[in-house]
Amino acid sequence: MSSAEIDAELAEWQDRENLIEANLNSFAGLPIFQRLTSGGGRPVSFTGQTQQRIAAAMEVFRELREQQVVLSATLKRARGLRATVSRLMPARHTLDEIAQILNGSSIELQSSPTPPARRELLRDVAQTVRVSPGRFLEVMLDSFRFVRDTLVGLESTEQQNAEVLESLRSELSRVREKPDPLEPRLSSDLESAQRLHSELSVLAAHDPLAAAERIPGLAVQIKQLAQTVDAFAGNRREIEDRLAESASLMEQLRGLHDRANRSFAERELKIQFPRDASVPHPSGDNAVETLESWLSKLRATVRKGESVPAGIGLKKWMDSAEMLLAKDRRSAEADEAALRARRELRGLFDALQAKAANLGRAEEAGLVALGGEIAQMFSRRPTPLDQVRELVARYQERLV
Repeated sequence: MSSAEIDAELAEWQDRENLIEANLNSFAGLPIFQRLTSGGGRPVSFTGQTQQRIAAAMEVFRELREQQVVLSATLKRARGLRATVSRLMPARHTLDEIAQILNGSSIELQSSPTPPARRELLRDVAQTVRVSPGRFLEVMLDSFRFVRDTLVGLESTEQQNAEVLESLRSELSRVREKPDPLEPRLSSDLESAQRLHSELSVLAAHDPLAAAERIPGLAVQIKQLAQTVDAFAGNRREIEDRLAESASLMEQLRGLHDRANRSFAERELKIQFPRDASVPHPSGDNAVETLESWLSKLRATVRKGESVPAGIGLKKWMDSAEMLLAKDRRSAEADEAALRARRELRGLFDALQAKAANLGRAEEAGLVALGGEIAQMFSRRPTPLDQVRELVARYQERLV
C-alpha cells in the first residue's frame, strides 16, 4: 500500500471509531439502560427469563467496550508507525507493517480451550485465533445488534404488555358490568380470568418476557368469555324484545279477532255463502284465550331467568300467534270484501233505476218485473248474492 492509501484507510477507521464511540455512548441515555445499570452495569429488578436475557446482553455490552479498547489500541499502533514514515522517502518495510496491521490478522481474539475430543499431544490446549480489524469490526457489529435488539425488544415488550393488559382489564370490567345476572359457569370463568390477569400483571413487572408468552393465552380466554357473556346478554335482550313484540302481537290478535268476528256475523246475516271448508272462518275464542294464558306463563319463565326455555317457548308462541292472525285476517278480509261487493251491487242497481227513470223507462214492464225481483232478493236475509248479481246484469242489459 502507498502512503496515500494508508492515510485514506486510517481516516476511514477514524470515522468508524467515532461512530462506535457515539453509538455505544447512546445506550447510556436509553431509559431501559439506565434502569438496568447500577454502577458496574449489573442488571437489576428483573427475574426469570428476562433476567437471563438482560444479563447476557449486559455481558456482551461489557465485552464490546473491551473490544473497542483493543480495536483503538491496534489502530493507534498503526498511526504511531505512520508518524515515523518520511513523506519524502517512506520506508517500504514500515508501510508493509502498517498494511499488515490494517488488513492482516493483527488482532488476537480471546483464546478458548480446545474440546478434549479435538486435542492433540503436540498442540496447545488453548487455541489462539487472530483476525483482521475488519473481521474484528464485524464481530463487534453482531454483538452491538444483539445488545440493541435485546434492550429495545425488552422496552417494546414492556410497553406492549402494559397496553394489552390494560385492554384486557377494560374488557373484563365491561363483562363484569353486564346488568344481567350471569350463569354460575360464566361467573366462575370470569373470576378465573380476573385472577390470571392479576397474576400476569405482577409477573409483567418482574419478568416481562415470561409474561409476554402467557398474555396471549389470557387474551384468548377473555375473548371467548366476552363472546359467551355477550351472547348470553344478547339472548336475554332478544327475549325481552320478543316478549314486548309478543305483547303487541297479542293486542293485534285481539283487535283482529274482534274485527273478524263482527265481519263474519254481519256477512252471515246479509250474504248467503256456501257452507264448506273453502269459506274462511275466524279462529275460535278458545284459541285466543289459550294464547293469552301461554304468554302469561312465558313471562313468568323469563322472570325466573330461564332464558333458554323462554326463548324456545316464545318462538313457538309467535308462530302460533302468526297462524291465528293470518286466519282471522283472511276471514275478515273475505267477509269485508263480500259485504263491500253487496253494497257496490246495491249502488249499481240504484244507479240503473235512476237511469231508467231519466230515460222515461221506469214503468217498462220488463224492467219493473226485474227490479221487483232484485229488490226482493236484497230484502232477504241472507241475500243470495250470486243470483242478485245475475239479475242486475240482466237489468243493465235490458236498459241498454
